[in-house]
Amino acid sequence: MEEAGFSTVVLTPNHNFHKAIGIPRSAAIEYPYGRLLGQVGDRQGQKSVLLKTLSVLVEAENPGEIHHLPFTWPEEPKKTDWHPPEMSPVIKLYLDDLKEARKREVEEGVSNPKRRKTMNLYDIMDEDQWQEILDDLRQALGMPTALVDPHSFVLQESGERHELCKAIRANKDSLIGICAKTQKFMAGKARETHKPVLVSCEANMSKCLIPVFADGEFMGSVVVCGTGIPEEEISPAMIAKSINTSEEEVHRLIQQVPVMETEKVIEISNHIFEKIHSGE
Repeated sequence: MEEAGFSTVVLTPNHNFHKAIGIPRSAAIEYPYGRLLGQVGDRQGQKSVLLKTLSVLVEAENPGEIHHLPFTWPEEPKKTDWHPPEMSPVIKLYLDDLKEARKREVEEGVSNPKRRKTMNLYDIMDEDQWQEILDDLRQALGMPTALVDPHSFVLQESGERHELCKAIRANKDSLIGICAKTQKFMAGKARETHKPVLVSCEANMSKCLIPVFADGEFMGSVVVCGTGIPEEEISPAMIAKSINTSEEEVHRLIQQVPVMETEKVIEISNHIFEKIHSGE
């Protein structure tokens, strides 16, 4: 398929094996065999794993790259059946190659830092620590918060969006034109300045992106959004057209949007930025 121009990625709990047989790109995950997308019935969790797997197609730059996904199996290890009762025939066939690949990976990881595990947000802080950051920020600003990866996939959230933001995000066109467009601009700006970025989205509500870096590399961001800006009006006409509803309905939703002073958002966002990068 690769020769025909189709990019491929393999989701695997055994990246050493796939590296040994020459798989172009691997998304490594420490989930049990047969349940690599997640638990039965966990639609959101499965979607998150799938999106992160597909993101490897964008992130991978060299043949044979292995990207470790930031997910942890929810059951206690001692209660989890990690392997099938009997080794599969293909694993048996390549068992010697697999052992040799593991040996090489250890040697190359020590001698060449560039070949070590790809870092992600959960190498900086664990899930509980990120959730504390999100909860504190939401409480301080009264705005919903989210932790997103470099491609703006949401990893964790805190708080509930007000009805106007929900309506905008429920419509594909407005989600792209109002939310995604602003998010892309902010991420690009943050990569350049290495500082938090505060702007108003296309709907004229405030949106702040707090970038996260490790060794100069952009790892993702904490995003807060959805408040009105003092002395600035949210335009019902533009939003009504985007979400295919009446201006009267949009005006009703606008009345529910909280207003936050820009200076306070900047002050608290800068504090969170320093907290993340100081390792406190």
